[in-house]
Amino acid sequence: MRIRRASGKDRVIMSQNAVETLPIRLTKFFLSAAGFTIATTRREKILVDVIVTYSTIALAFACFVTGVDIYNCWGSFYEFVYSFIGFGTCCIVQSKFAVFMVKRKKYLNLMRYTSDILWTRHHTEYGKGVIKDCERQAMYFIVLFTFLAQGVSLCYTVQPILLNIGRNETDRLFPFTFWVDLPIYVSPWFEIAFVVQVLSCYHTSICYFCFDNYLALTNIFITGQFKILKNRLEVLFDADHVNLQEPEGNRRTSWYLTKSRRMNRLVHEYKLCIKQHQLLIDLVDQVEDLYSFINLLQLVVLAWEFTDETHSFYRVLRWMFYTTLHVRLHVQ
Repeated sequence: MRIRRASGKDRVIMSQNAVETLPIRLTKFFLSAAGFTIATTRREKILVDVIVTYSTIALAFACFVTGVDIYNCWGSFYEFVYSFIGFGTCCIVQSKFAVFMVKRKKYLNLMRYTSDILWTRHHTEYGKGVIKDCERQAMYFIVLFTFLAQGVSLCYTVQPILLNIGRNETDRLFPFTFWVDLPIYVSPWFEIAFVVQVLSCYHTSICYFCFDNYLALTNIFITGQFKILKNRLEVLFDADHVNLQEPEGNRRTSWYLTKSRRMNRLVHEYKLCIKQHQLLIDLVDQVEDLYSFINLLQLVVLAWEFTDETHSFYRVLRWMFYTTLHVRLHVQ
């Protein structure tokens, strides 16, 4: 059955109670850093176009560097596996960005839709408690995933900085290997290329988790809204509203009027519950339409990367030991 979309009147009424807490603002901030934000003025639209252009260049540069690296590591299984982890991650991010750019209009409509439906205040104690639980769960997930993704970028940045201590120009390291026949190890070209790689790596990490954070945030709040709707239906036909004892005598007419008014309120509330259920179902369909292909792609690529997890973990441990020893010897 085709569920109709929310009308403009319905969404305006619901958006009057809209509220954006910290996890929502944090998620929207990283989405805007990737170029996915609702621009209202001409200046904002120009800024968004600039950010989208920068994101496209940064992600393409990351895929190029990691792709060339994996090509040159073909003879060594260990180096190939380690390079493929970075290349696979860049491919996932590039695919996400490309798919969502193709569906950019739908994605922005989804952002407006969630603002009108999900981020709403509730005046009942049960509704307030459910929304608080949703905010708490969303904050845990968003902070954890953001910390892990940014931590990986920080490791890629800090590792060559520490290892370059005491090295000369011919032996310096980049966050990612540069396979180019150019004098990029000579200052100031080395510093410029190093900053370019760091910026590209950082922006790749943002584009990696910002869309997933929004998906998690939306799913958490959709679940909360369904719980609130379920509670509204459970308490709708309360005994005090329906099961009124019929009086005797002249008070019978007043009793019929009171019961009729209460039944009308119940019918009106029941219609509102049906409308809210239709809006939530429509929202679920939109999220599924946008994320189904991306989730399948991530599952396929990450399945391969997880098989190489032991190689990556061993390399990280080796790097931590070598870096600690290198810095200690340099200080001494």
